[in-house]
Amino acid sequence: LVTKWGTKFPDILLQVEVMKVRGLLQLGKFDAVKAIIAKKPDQKSEVVWALKLALADGYYAWGKYTDAQAIYNGFFAAYPKGPGKKLKPFYVNAAYKYAQMLILMGENKGAIKAYENLLGAKPVKNVRRQAQGEMAELMVKMCEEDEKVRKAYLPKVEKLCNEILWIQDVWFGKAIVYLAHVKKMSGDIKGAKSLIDDYRPQLKDIDKALMEEAERSGEDLTRLSPMAEC
Repeated sequence: LVTKWGTKFPDILLQVEVMKVRGLLQLGKFDAVKAIIAKKPDQKSEVVWALKLALADGYYAWGKYTDAQAIYNGFFAAYPKGPGKKLKPFYVNAAYKYAQMLILMGENKGAIKAYENLLGAKPVKNVRRQAQGEMAELMVKMCEEDEKVRKAYLPKVEKLCNEILWIQDVWFGKAIVYLAHVKKMSGDIKGAKSLIDDYRPQLKDIDKALMEEAERSGEDLTRLSPMAEC
């Protein structure tokens, strides 16, 4: 049965192997995982990279950022044009976690590159919109902290937000706020206020929906509301 699965559904075997490795990593057994990887005959194969990415995730979870960074950098260098079909889920997950790790390390420019790698892999809609929103938020923060980067990043924020605005969800609300920040940092205070005023009904609806969902789920969703920044 395993042989048949290995022939017809190779991804299932890969998923099983990755799950086994993640179980070891949760226990902090990094050497055991490295030994499993070292036994693979083709060290450049997609299977090996999937296992290495799991190892990088383990390093990240345990706060071993330097070790994780070495694997992430090697992986993205090996696949500069994006992943194949088998590696795509691992690639998207790795790019997102790498972006989060780099933000924690204060390497914001590297985090933006990681988000760009993620978006280049053409993830599903909800993942794409979250990545676009978080990337825009990071760029706004960078522009507010350093005027020297505004010329490079404000147009990118505007482009990302205009793509997000096609769908009215929580990221729609955040995009309106980020566009207002762009206008404010460009010296157009009146335009920023006008933008918020124009979309205030939709922003209030998003805020209300988040509050209702928070009551149902018990999860604090106020950080996603656009109203505080407005």
